[in-house]
Amino acid sequence: MLGTAAVLTLWQACAGRGTQRAIRALAAEDAGRRAWGYAHLARAGDGAVPDLVDALRLAEQPAFAAALPGIMMSLRDLDRETVMPALIDALDDEQGAQRHYAGMTLAFIGTDVLPAVTERLQVAPDPSTRAAAAWILSWLGPAAVEAEPALQRALQDEHKDVRHTARYALSRLRKPNDGFWRAADRVRGATFGAEADGAAVALLPVVADGRQLAEFAVGLVLLAGIMRWALGRARMPGGRDAPRGADGPRRASLVRRIALGAGALAVALLVCEYGFRWLGPRALVDPKLLLPSGERIPLSEIALLRPEGGPEAGEGLAARFRPYLFMKGWYDRPQWDYFDEQDCVDYVFNKHGLRDNDFELEPRPDEYRVVAIGDSFTFGAGVQLQDCWTEVLERELEAVHEGPVEVINAGFVSGHKPPGYAPWLARDGVRLQPDVVLVGLCLNDLHPKISLYAYRKVRPVPWFEGAFELLNYVQRRHVNRDPELRRFFGYVKHDPSYWNETSAALVRTRDDMRAAGIRFVVVILPVVSGFGDDYPYHSLINMVAEFCASEGIEHVDLRERVLVGDERELWVHPTDQHPNDRGQRLIGEGVFEYLFGD
Repeated sequence: MLGTAAVLTLWQACAGRGTQRAIRALAAEDAGRRAWGYAHLARAGDGAVPDLVDALRLAEQPAFAAALPGIMMSLRDLDRETVMPALIDALDDEQGAQRHYAGMTLAFIGTDVLPAVTERLQVAPDPSTRAAAAWILSWLGPAAVEAEPALQRALQDEHKDVRHTARYALSRLRKPNDGFWRAADRVRGATFGAEADGAAVALLPVVADGRQLAEFAVGLVLLAGIMRWALGRARMPGGRDAPRGADGPRRASLVRRIALGAGALAVALLVCEYGFRWLGPRALVDPKLLLPSGERIPLSEIALLRPEGGPEAGEGLAARFRPYLFMKGWYDRPQWDYFDEQDCVDYVFNKHGLRDNDFELEPRPDEYRVVAIGDSFTFGAGVQLQDCWTEVLERELEAVHEGPVEVINAGFVSGHKPPGYAPWLARDGVRLQPDVVLVGLCLNDLHPKISLYAYRKVRPVPWFEGAFELLNYVQRRHVNRDPELRRFFGYVKHDPSYWNETSAALVRTRDDMRAAGIRFVVVILPVVSGFGDDYPYHSLINMVAEFCASEGIEHVDLRERVLVGDERELWVHPTDQHPNDRGQRLIGEGVFEYLFGD
């Protein structure tokens, strides 16, 4: 497992993390986090890199573990022709984590790895190595188009995981590579770990708005031609055959002034419009997943990162994600300091495919163990792992429990609603032998039309068919300056089928946990939007609390703790109303108070 931690170090150091976080990692119990901390703090010194490269070629696991952090911190300065063979060899390692993170580092290096990786895809005897090679090509995206013939042949591979990964890689190859932000990233040099060059960033408006600037120039030329024509006509009112009276010069002067005024107004409006397009506020982009190639893909494509099949009975845990998967969640210009230099949060999964540190299935002696299952609120969408409410709860429990503590984050492990949680808890949750099972119930579990954003969004019909960005902006601000709260209880009242499924699953889980002698608690997670006396989710929370009380199910109502202050201070992002680090902390502390309040 030390080799696994070292390869994870290799990737994460490339991605870049804060020095304070690295210092905190040195005190962590997990070996992988400590290794990452040492590597990050050691990035300034690379004198030992040649020796580490030689050590990497050794078959012994300790040498492998010792070499990778040094290579990681030196990838930019080291001759990549020296590094690549060692990483290619790591693709044959018997441990999946080492293959995975070595592959991600190869993707970071870029297209220089294409020949070697394509060869591994075609000739490697181990299907796991072939699958890892296909994953590298998928991370490279359209830049790996030369490998398309090899990927086409891999579709006929006898191993299903190779076929699945090759199919995904081909889908990435065929995606168009013409988006503005891809071009902007190339100008910045913004692959993982790269820093923006000041001169390049200064060119971004030109890259972004070259077409608009061309339109602006053409508009000025046309306007100048019209003004020239109008002024020419003004010199001879009525045309060549017009009578020449005493009023002619006066009328000519008036027409000239009107033409000049209209032209000046048109120029001013054009300057304001294109100035706004160039320098005005840019609409925020929805969150994306960030690949090592620098490409941003929709969050929905996370479904392609699920493992093929599941573990055999009695072996491992059934999980929604691949073991040791590493992704980055990208947000557009976030305001909180826990985001890294690429405006991202890390989504790192352990050997069980859960977003958590590694743990053993069998609890340690005197260990107090909690299993928390839920959807994106429990998973921690938009926050770092250490900020998830499960980690907050774990730290609070460690302060009062004399023995070891393990709070297992099983967010998204089996779907995102209680009907999916129940079978997983009955099969795998019980095997973990927890003292407590917590089900994080988000209010959109009651009906799919219940939104995390409490306000009604008004989309007005744009003026002039939306041709003017400045007018569109003014119109949107005017219409939405006092948004109206939505009402959600009617959805459940008129279509209770989703709530019926959820409530039945909670009862089933209560019975399963009771039979296993495990304490069962439902954590009702309030939506962090629409704060105030007219909070539109009150009736939904009351309905869930009354149901749990009637069925003898313990439940936590967090409204008094969470619904305080400015709701925007608890949002991950203006485009994402999941709770940020502060909101997650309030949830974790509230759950701890309920469990150990006495």
